[in-house]
Amino acid sequence: MKFRNHFNPLDNILRVEKTERNKKAKRVEQKDIKMKTIKFAIAVVIIGITLISCEEYKLISVTVVDKVTRQPIDSVFVEVKAGKNEDYTKNYAKGYTNSDGKFETQMMIGCAFGCYDIYMEYDKKNYVHKAELNKTEGLVELEH
Repeated sequence: MKFRNHFNPLDNILRVEKTERNKKAKRVEQKDIKMKTIKFAIAVVIIGITLISCEEYKLISVTVVDKVTRQPIDSVFVEVKAGKNEDYTKNYAKGYTNSDGKFETQMMIGCAFGCYDIYMEYDKKNYVHKAELNKTEGLVELEH
């Protein structure tokens, strides 16, 4: 029995075409993976910028005065708390008014999912304790 070397040119063409199709499919798959990676990276950057841009410094500047005499009150203890939904633990500042009754501070306020409320409290011996929400500028009057 003799074996004949049977060469079919069509088999060779089909094999070459299959190899080319496989190479092309692999290139398309790699391109898809790159595009998905790029889209994901862009989404992460956009979300990051959005969240960061929602943060801001808030200047708190009040002058505490006596309600009757309208004179500035020195050494009033001022406590500033930031947060929302009655959870004012997100940011905090405290201090005393100066001789002109002035108190100033800055704090970072988050607004990504709704801006924080600012809760301010004022205490001084012989004056009534006062608390205010979102009044961060102007005159604050304390009563005896």
